[in-house]
Amino acid sequence: MQNFDGSQLRLAAGYDLTYHHSLEMVFTDVAYLACPTQFQNDRFREPDLDERALVRRHVGDEPPDRCL
Repeated sequence: MQNFDGSQLRLAAGYDLTYHHSLEMVFTDVAYLACPTQFQNDRFREPDLDERALVRRHVGDEPPDRCL
């Protein structure tokens, strides 16, 4: 994770993040975030029922399908 300001999440990827990164993804209007600050071999997928329930408890609403 490169930056999270409470609404916008910016992820950076590359072989050596010390000096530069080769890929950057930005998510906007982030309502809930639960992930480590650094991870490897990540994948995006649909949330399972337990993860959807967890988001619902924290946010108070059903998470959209694009949630991960």
